[in-house]
Amino acid sequence: MTSGISKTCACGRRIDGPGARCETCKTSAWGAGVCLTCHQPTDGTSAFCDRCRPRPNEAARNARFSYRRVYADPEYKRNRLLRYELVGGRCETCNAPLKGDLHPDGASWQCDHHLEPQLFADPLDANALENLRCYCMAHHNAKTRLSRRTRKARR
Repeated sequence: MTSGISKTCACGRRIDGPGARCETCKTSAWGAGVCLTCHQPTDGTSAFCDRCRPRPNEAARNARFSYRRVYADPEYKRNRLLRYELVGGRCETCNAPLKGDLHPDGASWQCDHHLEPQLFADPLDANALENLRCYCMAHHNAKTRLSRRTRKARR
């Protein structure tokens, strides 16, 4: 018996009724290694293939990596703006103007930790004004790549 209401399954196929699944999704158990969205093979550990797997949002990333709580700390939010004003709204590497109150048409920017939060006994100590740096995106990305390489070499 159909409800007469046509809906779409997670895979995009037309189905009857809310919450229903198409025959392919009903008979394709993800444990058998079939993606619930596109019906392509999976690694068997997930209901989705790599292309369809839902990506974690910022809150999930912060919960997974405890050091990331530094970015939600009010001291970080206050000190990043103080650092921006302290350096005159310019990149600390190339001195280019950064977007903000001082230079609305400048380059996009990031406030970065000179020493990574993971290196501190209490990651919130990394939010000290002296440990923050303002960079244009090009220099922030370069610093992040270097930090990742350094971190990888330490392991």
